[in-house]
Amino acid sequence: MKTLHLVLKRKWWDMIESLEKPEEYRDFTPHWFSRLVDCRIPKTADLATRYFGYDGRNPNIENFQEDLDGEWILFKRFDAVCFHRGYTNTTMSFEFKGTSLGKGNPAWGAPDKVLFIIKLGKLIRKNV
Repeated sequence: MKTLHLVLKRKWWDMIESLEKPEEYRDFTPHWFSRLVDCRIPKTADLATRYFGYDGRNPNIENFQEDLDGEWILFKRFDAVCFHRGYTNTTMSFEFKGTSLGKGNPAWGAPDKVLFIIKLGKLIRKNV
């Protein structure tokens, strides 16, 4: 089973545990890009510059969307998402329903910018 592991602060853990929050957000950064996206662009391409600018801080969402539409990049597929409450052994796992790019719900912790949105399905397992 291919599982995506994510660490959550208590507030977001509680919202996901109560099923109030059906998605989790991660910033559009080189780090999360490498964890959530598969590239079909030749390795010679300078992806950091193409998607994040020369300084790595200015995301170019248009280039990303263009390559996604052209199937040069794809979102990685997982079977499950395992959340860790902080850096503890307390975990809960959900079905993975996909990743997208967009603006999330501010009530669920999304800042007003484009993010990776990780969609959750049913609760699979809880380990307290």
